[in-house]
Amino acid sequence: MLAALAALLAGLLHLPTGRLLSSGDWTRFHVFNREYLYGALRAGRLPLWNPHVGLGRPFLADVETAFFYPPHLLNLALTPDVAAAVLLLLHAGLMCVGMALLASALGMRRTAAAAVGLAFVACGAVSAPLAAGQVLWFQGIAWLPLVLLLAMRLQDQPCLRRACRLALLLALQLLGTHPQLFWMQSVGVTVFLTVRGWPQSRRAWRGWLAPIGIWLAAHVWAVSLAAVQYLPFFELVTQGNRQVPSLELASAWSLGSPGLASLLFPVPVGNWSDHLFSGSAVLVLGVGAMLVLRDRKARALSALALFATVLALGPATPLFAPAFHFLPGLSFFRVHGRFSLLTVFALVLLAGLLLDQTQAARRGRILVLGLACLSALLALAHPAARQVMNPLARVVPVLGLGLLCFFWLDRARLRPFRRTILAIAMAGLSLFQLALGAHVAYRTLVTQQEYPAERPMAEILARQGLLQDGQPPPRVSVPFPFARENAGMRLGWSTFSGYSGLWLQRTWSYVHQATGLSVPAIAVAFPAANVYRGPFPLPETSLVLGLDPQSGRLAQATTVAPRAQVVGSALVAEDLRQALEGLGHGPDLRQVALVEESLPSLPIRPAPEFRGNAQVLHFAPETIKVQVEVTHPALLVLGEAYYPGWTAQVGEEELPCLPANAWMRAVPIPAGKQVVTFRYHSTWLVPGTLLSILSLALALLVLRRRD
Repeated sequence: MLAALAALLAGLLHLPTGRLLSSGDWTRFHVFNREYLYGALRAGRLPLWNPHVGLGRPFLADVETAFFYPPHLLNLALTPDVAAAVLLLLHAGLMCVGMALLASALGMRRTAAAAVGLAFVACGAVSAPLAAGQVLWFQGIAWLPLVLLLAMRLQDQPCLRRACRLALLLALQLLGTHPQLFWMQSVGVTVFLTVRGWPQSRRAWRGWLAPIGIWLAAHVWAVSLAAVQYLPFFELVTQGNRQVPSLELASAWSLGSPGLASLLFPVPVGNWSDHLFSGSAVLVLGVGAMLVLRDRKARALSALALFATVLALGPATPLFAPAFHFLPGLSFFRVHGRFSLLTVFALVLLAGLLLDQTQAARRGRILVLGLACLSALLALAHPAARQVMNPLARVVPVLGLGLLCFFWLDRARLRPFRRTILAIAMAGLSLFQLALGAHVAYRTLVTQQEYPAERPMAEILARQGLLQDGQPPPRVSVPFPFARENAGMRLGWSTFSGYSGLWLQRTWSYVHQATGLSVPAIAVAFPAANVYRGPFPLPETSLVLGLDPQSGRLAQATTVAPRAQVVGSALVAEDLRQALEGLGHGPDLRQVALVEESLPSLPIRPAPEFRGNAQVLHFAPETIKVQVEVTHPALLVLGEAYYPGWTAQVGEEELPCLPANAWMRAVPIPAGKQVVTFRYHSTWLVPGTLLSILSLALALLVLRRRD
């Protein structure tokens, strides 16, 4: 019943027209991933490679495909939009039930536990990711209450079977969410368990350390269970554009004053992690519980809220820089303002603990009323609040809920009928505030777009016969919002651009340096807007169609670089940096290639009598056949992104591909006429699958074992 109520609430908040299914990341990123992935599976192909985005990149290795997350099998039977709606309702029910079970384990009665579950489902820290289209974040949040519940049970009674159940739950969550959320959760729950189980005597130290060690060991087990997804992903990270940790990157988009203000009232800001409004009742009761309650569960939740807030504030506090150097994993991620999710999570539970008090101390009730008055005063004076509500709407609900909470905390003296009326009034006013918060998040974060160039481009390319099966997808250069960066995954073209959480370092650096720009270090999801200085900013990428920034019209290229060519000579660069610098000096790429290892069969200058040609016979994402004919040993260069795992069948020999011209893939070939077949095999997919199977088999053996 509670799960159904939560699903209904989530549906009303997120499924009306213009909300989740119109959100930015869903319409620009996730919907294309789902269509490409499950369309390929229906056609009997495992989509290991995506040639449509960023000059080509691994597809299944990207964790944001979430291919191995079992609930996503719904996409095989349903359209992406319908499947997303069903998954939203299922995860909302899971989140609410998990939160209610956790609240019960913390000692709350049934009514308070249900209220906590529903409040968390509707809070701003859950609604805002959905308003931004961050469906994987929402899925990860749905598992958070159950993770903490099992961690508490493991701490209270450590044993192998409980560790196994926790590892299985963590692995399931890890397969369906973003790794940053998983890491933040791990750090936050470790803080919670540390404070909750803090030893009161020297003899208790061993009993405190052992559960913490088992909790961390369960993470190792979970990663092993999810190795089928994460071993290929770790390889992608080593080739990606986030390899060098920096304090500047880690502190990007930290929680600022708008985010702190959003704890008091909805704030119309463009960063979804700054939308934290969870209702004034949650704020005043949660802060009141931090100041009033003294048991170990309240202390642990208070420590979690404070710790998460400090990290979310980033460089605004002097503690972030030491944490960057000493807290494992902090330097690998950015946008630590997202830690504020744990702040809200802890406040909701703290509010439930105080709400559950039948007759709180008088000073506690006065404190809650005082906090409500202070919140109303801040909401009245803060300039950001004026963009959302008039003064009366800002103040009356806050003061009203503060007064209702004041009476509720002394409800033992009230008659049952009055208690019921009081509960209904608190619930109704809180739901009004939460609905307002969701409305502000969607109004701020969702912008309706038309993408006027998408269909015309598809029609032009189709008329020219460039969208045929078995031929390379034609490359275009059209910026957002004229077309979505990843729309070629649906409409058939390719682009040097793309919307991706992790780019290949080679293509990322090439796209910017070849257009005379510095390589961005902070905004790393899509290229800088200045890349599109003309209709064909990167002619070496075989662009056939582009948008003229002066006229705003589509233009066709008069000359198009071949997708495959042979060169008779090679220059050796020490590394990627030197190769990129070499491209800037203007070598004729039709005659010479820049490689990063010595090729004795190729001279520095081509022989005067060298002749050769190459033609793509068949193009598929994971297999490309090229017919070549050369008079001398040569290098076959393919205008597709280099990545480990690409090999080429040359005669009877299979050779690994080499990086050429900074980003292309190439292979040396002998003289003569032949067909060269390029194939992509994910290097770590098979080892990851074996490790996952072994880890799952071990888990099943442990669960079958009798205590």
